[in-house]
Amino acid sequence: MNSQKSDLSFSNFVVDKKQLKNLIIWAFRNYGIARASNMVDRLKDLGFCYATKAGISLSLEDLRIPPVKKKLLENTKNMILQTEDKYERGDITAVERFQKIIDTWNNSSEMLKKEIIEYFKSTDPLNSIYMMAFSGARGNISQVRQLVGMRGLMSDPQGQIIDLPIANNFREGLTTTDYFISSYGARKGLVDTALRTADSGYLTRRLVDVAQDVIIREIDCQTTKGILLEAIVDNNKTLVGLEQALIGRVLAEDVVMSNNGKIIALANQEVDDLLARHIVESNISKVLVRSPITCMAVNSVCQRCYGWNLAHGKLVDLGEAVGIIAAQSIGEPGTQLTMRTFHTGGVFTGEFSERYFAPFDCMVEYSGELDIVDVRTRYGDQGFKMKRDGSLIIHQKKSKYSQKIFLSQDSTILVKNRSFIPKGQVISEYPVKSRFLTESAQKVIVSDISGKVYFSDLIVEEVQNKQNLVRTAQTSGLIWVLSAQVYVIPHFIKINVRLDERVNNSSILALAKTQSKYSGFIRIIPKNQSKSYQEILVVVASYIFDNAILSISEDPSALLHYNLTIDKQDKFLLRIKPNQPIFNNQIIGELISNAYYTETGGIVKYLDLHVTRYTEDLEDCSYNILSPGYILWIAEETHKTSQDISLLLVRRGDTVKAGTKIFNNLIANVTGIIDFIIKDNLVREVVIKPYKSLYTVSDMIVKSNLKRRGFLRPGENIIDDIQTDQLVYWEYMIYETHTVLLIRPVIVYSVPKKSYSFTLDNIPNQSINLHIARRITVQDGVKIKSVEGINLIKTYLVVSFEKDMNDLNCFIETPKKNKVDSCLKFIIAHKILLKDQLFSFKSSQYLTVKNRVLVNDNQFIFKGESIAQTELLSRISGQIIDIQESNISNQKILLLTDLDCCNIDLQKREVLPIKKNQWIYKGEEIIPGLKAPESGQVINHINGYLKLRIGRPYLISSGSILHVDHNNLLQKGENIATLIFNRIKTGDIVQGLPRIEEILEARKKNDSLLNPHLLLDQRFNFYLNRGLTLVDATRISLQEIQLLLLKEIQLVYQSQNVDISDKHVEVIVRQMTSKVKVEQGGDTKYLPGEIVSLQKIETVNQSLLVMDKIIATYRPILLGITKASLNTDSFISAASFQETTKVLTEAAISGKLDWLRGLKENVIIGRLIPAGTGFTNYSQHTKTPESRSNNLSDVERIDYFSDEVLYNLDDIILDDRTAKNFSI
Repeated sequence: MNSQKSDLSFSNFVVDKKQLKNLIIWAFRNYGIARASNMVDRLKDLGFCYATKAGISLSLEDLRIPPVKKKLLENTKNMILQTEDKYERGDITAVERFQKIIDTWNNSSEMLKKEIIEYFKSTDPLNSIYMMAFSGARGNISQVRQLVGMRGLMSDPQGQIIDLPIANNFREGLTTTDYFISSYGARKGLVDTALRTADSGYLTRRLVDVAQDVIIREIDCQTTKGILLEAIVDNNKTLVGLEQALIGRVLAEDVVMSNNGKIIALANQEVDDLLARHIVESNISKVLVRSPITCMAVNSVCQRCYGWNLAHGKLVDLGEAVGIIAAQSIGEPGTQLTMRTFHTGGVFTGEFSERYFAPFDCMVEYSGELDIVDVRTRYGDQGFKMKRDGSLIIHQKKSKYSQKIFLSQDSTILVKNRSFIPKGQVISEYPVKSRFLTESAQKVIVSDISGKVYFSDLIVEEVQNKQNLVRTAQTSGLIWVLSAQVYVIPHFIKINVRLDERVNNSSILALAKTQSKYSGFIRIIPKNQSKSYQEILVVVASYIFDNAILSISEDPSALLHYNLTIDKQDKFLLRIKPNQPIFNNQIIGELISNAYYTETGGIVKYLDLHVTRYTEDLEDCSYNILSPGYILWIAEETHKTSQDISLLLVRRGDTVKAGTKIFNNLIANVTGIIDFIIKDNLVREVVIKPYKSLYTVSDMIVKSNLKRRGFLRPGENIIDDIQTDQLVYWEYMIYETHTVLLIRPVIVYSVPKKSYSFTLDNIPNQSINLHIARRITVQDGVKIKSVEGINLIKTYLVVSFEKDMNDLNCFIETPKKNKVDSCLKFIIAHKILLKDQLFSFKSSQYLTVKNRVLVNDNQFIFKGESIAQTELLSRISGQIIDIQESNISNQKILLLTDLDCCNIDLQKREVLPIKKNQWIYKGEEIIPGLKAPESGQVINHINGYLKLRIGRPYLISSGSILHVDHNNLLQKGENIATLIFNRIKTGDIVQGLPRIEEILEARKKNDSLLNPHLLLDQRFNFYLNRGLTLVDATRISLQEIQLLLLKEIQLVYQSQNVDISDKHVEVIVRQMTSKVKVEQGGDTKYLPGEIVSLQKIETVNQSLLVMDKIIATYRPILLGITKASLNTDSFISAASFQETTKVLTEAAISGKLDWLRGLKENVIIGRLIPAGTGFTNYSQHTKTPESRSNNLSDVERIDYFSDEVLYNLDDIILDDRTAKNFSI
């Protein structure tokens, strides 16, 4: 017990989540699973006990806002105003302004977060929120910051940052604007939670599938190979330290101190936390350790190459399914990380660079000769980029204390040599490189004012492409927009002012005269309130038809109120109204006649009648009648019904009279013989056929006659004794017992040739014609199934034009002929519309459009005479300083007003160092003590005043696309240029999880910096060309890619603060790089292009070398986890993953064998899995690995390797892992 007590330690500090984690790890590694579990259980009881006693709750008063917030926000807003001033002066671009605003608010939010922590620590350390968040029990600092600090910057669904921050917190409450900005991130979080969880789960499934057969099957594979372990460093920041990476590993070689040659540890020795700390303290930066990547065990990993099982801190057991553990260890954090966006509500928390702040008020001095070059920072400030490593010295202002700062290559110094800076200012920054995903982005610059464009220090390249001319800025420079009012005038309007002319309010800037295209009489249509235009008609011609008389219909319910009588005979119903536009070949009337109206349905047959289809529409069955002829009509009444056959009151073949009941609700309207169409014991149609006579005939007569129906002319015989004296229709009706010959009457409708002559009122040049169009509505031979009659022929009155009317309009008028009747008068006129708003454009708010009519009503004008004049009147006074006329595009007028200029009082100083047309920047000192209130260009200097034309400079970066040219006139809101830049995406798991998937699937990305397939080919060819053997070149190139993939995966997880042991990733990467592609089969049975296991083909080649045969050549390949799963040796496992039919078919064709080495295939066929208790115990065939206490038998021992503390414990709690070593 004394030895136990000497190891126990007393600790007196606050135990948060991290300390609790370290305590439990210490217990597991030193006392085993059973004792550690007992301790954790008692810790849990302790926690619940005091949590119950404390009764911690959350109230509104616990949300305490630090008083420093108000001052911090004021300072931040002042910095934003300074940035805006620099942008308005043209010192920075729009992109640099945006970046500066984003980083300013982000830094302010981070500073407020630190102030919140200090505020809680100093004023209320037992605050409920503080204890919950900082103990790790619930919540995090980001949520606390939003509760009592500020919500800060938010990101939209595309991952872009909204430059308007939320300065309020939840305690103060959000404004409406804050709420809507928050909704982007909140919605994004909810959607990502649902979608990304599924992606993470699918990633875990693929990882399990690729590594499920990796089991610890051997104790030692006897390999001498290993990998060099070192700290993972990214952007000068250590992500995974060497000490953390070493714990649980087995050394591949002796570790020797470089200064004295002292052996610290031996090969094949396990590394615990004490030894790892000792190695790091000995300034050893790289250690060769055994790894699953270099393990030579066939189809498995050995104990020594894997190392500790991190669950209990001892060497991994035989039969442990380390592949499953690795897959779960990598896949599970993906699910947890998915929630991160949800937890922070879309709050932007990205950091773009590592910065070094001044620890005190100091002077910065460059030490030695720094190799630096001038650069422009992302904020538009001057900086100095270091081409190689160097250092700075900072001297404290109030003392002689100095401190040296070491800076790495690519760091940017933000202060000048020997400059004094206050505490907290950024001295240097190290940029984030390729670890944050970047994307090409565009920023459109929009003009804030209207005016004229001037280029300053800008070199422009013009390239003509297929569509238009593209202007690109070759260097950085300024685009000035000098303020003035720009009027856009349509090209068809004539400008009425001259250059340098002074215009006043209501002066005519431009005017357009509307000229008549035709000669005729003027009609001015009165304008009403509903119309925004004045309508004028130029009546070109009018036609009155004398023999056509209009009368108003007496039927008040009639839709059309005009009847047209032609030659006092036929009446037409007029289908158009007065003043309604008429088009060529339009129907204007329909003949009122019942001459072709039938009483019932029936069969239609044409006789000598020629027709053409009226339209190509298949549903419209109208046909134009081209010639006179006849229509033969065989009447029959058809009732459509759907009643049961048992409800019939008559039989088929019965003669029924009009009024006879067929069903209880169906009565015959005509007399005739009845027939039925029956389907599924339902009567679908009832047909009543009127007839003249009825004859019963024998079956022999029917059979001898090939026809069953037809027409019979007068004097013709059907059979010997049956004749007719007029045209009839005959047909046989066959019944079950007899056959009937039915003679049916035929109604003949004559269609004579008909036309009307329309007389005009003494007008020789007739351009309007009226003619008759007759149309039949049914096709030849069609049966009309109807009870009611139809109109077979409709006669229409059609108007046609002899000439193309173009822009002329035609309509009718109804002048009175007498007290009762009216005339039909056609008017052909040219319509002119004078709109109050001539065109829609931005200048319309500064212009007044006035229309002036130059003619009188009923005045006759000739072609080309002016009818009206449209005037554009200025609403403001000023001077015309530029006119850009064009016959194709819009014209522009530039008007300089008093508001576009600024007069600066020079305090009676006549001599100035300022010249005419010189550029002045806002805030620039004109004379001592006098700064320019606005940016612009100097116009003149008169009577002690400096007249400045207000302008706005826009800084354009190199490579930007320009939308304007020098001396162009543009209006407010028009695009000036598009800046092209690279944007860093926010560091969220939305980018992290797909990146992990991209690496593990080994996707060939063209736009990515990392293309592992290309790198593997390059390294393999490099080592082959250097003379290495095929085996060595393959192994070395594969190991380089393995380590690269390992680092890439760890960088993604570490950027999200997730710790995953390297060995888990190594197991997965081992499976991805375990195959090669055969190039030449040699004397083997392998075919070119076949994918084979590297260990297998190496063994085959060794056998061929012994037999002096030709070996197979191959290339290393990298398989994604999906392809690796499908290319596994077990076809049962592959078929259970994806492409089941394809895998099983290929396995059957090639006669594959499944040796059932993995877990899935054994589960599928119902065998005991070869892992855990189902693993064959090799202990009787192999030696037990030596304990750590015997590793340094021949070298000097270090105190903490003594086994009296860790391994000779006597306790009532028995560790279940070592129970088999005790005799019970």
